[in-house]
This record gives sequence, C-alpha cells and structure tokens, in this order.
Amino acid sequence: AYKVLDPVKVRKYIFEDSERENKDIACQKYLINCMHAYVALHGNEKYKEKCLELKEVFVQYRDKWKLLSRKDKIKLKLILLSPKGYKFIYYFYEKYFQKKIYE
Repeated sequence: AYKVLDPVKVRKYIFEDSERENKDIACQKYLINCMHAYVALHGNEKYKEKCLELKEVFVQYRDKWKLLSRKDKIKLKLILLSPKGYKFIYYFYEKYFQKKIYE
C-alpha cells in the first residue's frame, strides 16, 4: 500500500506548496495519482478508510476536474459511479483498444 499511497502524499505536498502559476498542474497530477491509488486499493477491506479519504478528495476538488483531460474525466466519473465496473471496462479497453507499443 505504501507504494501506492506514498506518491499521493508527495503529490499532495507539491500541490499545497506550489506557487500560484503551477497550482493547476500540481492539482491535475494530484487528482490523477488519487485516481490510480483508489483503483488499486478499492475492494480491499484493509484500505476501506483510505478509499473513503480519496473519494473525499475527488469531491473536495470537483471544481478542478476541468483541469483533467477528457479521458481522465471519464475515468474519474466511472471510478466514482462504479469502481468494479471501471476495472472491467478498463481491462476491456486495455485489451482491445490501447496501442501496443512494446510488441
């Protein structure tokens, strides 16, 4: 879990300490890290509290969603609506639509 949560903490510190002109970029990166952490930890009873904290971050920074790319906004909405469904949909997307650059 520390491999997943430590980057989130670092991004949060960067976001909080960033200068005004870099605040939007730092917030965007922080939200993306929170999304990845939420997906990785969701479904594990041991990290239920952390998942709730991450969900609160999404709600708290709802006005900053506009900073995310269209793809990231869709991912975030899917995560909030149905985290299990997101994992299934992302698996399907990865298998059939994502470009294979290492083949």
